[in-house]
Amino acid sequence: MFDPEVDFVETQEYREGIDWAVMHAPELAERYSSNNITADELRTYLWKVAGQAYPSKRGDMENDIRQTIWVAGAIRRIIDTLPFNLKSMSEVFDIAMDIGSAYGAEKWKYVHFLTLKDKDASWWRKKKGAASPNDVVGVLANAWWRKFSKEKGGGKTSKWEVLIDTLGTREMSAMASLKDIEYREDGQYKSYIVEGDDVDFQVMASPVYDMSSGRMILVQGMGDIVG
Repeated sequence: MFDPEVDFVETQEYREGIDWAVMHAPELAERYSSNNITADELRTYLWKVAGQAYPSKRGDMENDIRQTIWVAGAIRRIIDTLPFNLKSMSEVFDIAMDIGSAYGAEKWKYVHFLTLKDKDASWWRKKKGAASPNDVVGVLANAWWRKFSKEKGGGKTSKWEVLIDTLGTREMSAMASLKDIEYREDGQYKSYIVEGDDVDFQVMASPVYDMSSGRMILVQGMGDIVG
């Protein structure tokens, strides 16, 4: 299991990213000359290679974090060795900054996710105010099916996959430190306020539709995070 407490520059994944960049330095220099490199182009290429080294697994965050660390290692080596001009170097540093921010968010999301994984079945079923954690997962699952099921080829999902795909670091933290779930109703808008330690989020408990040109249009979907 990946240990989030370890400094990422000391990890095997970071070293592997560096080693890959060393081995592929001639290819990288040819592919991304100092005159035509763009952050999006290089970022896309590196994430593709990282995904091959550490394929993402549904309902699990470990390899996603490993991908981020691998890319960080590759970028570190690329910055040190490739002959960029000022503009291209700026582009590469933008990638490095993005990766640093992404890793910080992923790390803490993963820490909170592991906390949730340790909760027993009774915790998920017990109401915390107006609803239970399972009730929140239920509305999030509705959003998951609308937003993610097609790109993942449909089929069954899991509680863990729903949480990973629909929640950010803030929301995962609120779930992991859950204190209360408040039900709020304002006209058509019905939502849950999920309150944790010093953090909360608001998620739609039911969909909202509006009539437009004789058709019912979805305005806000069940499971959408709105605050």
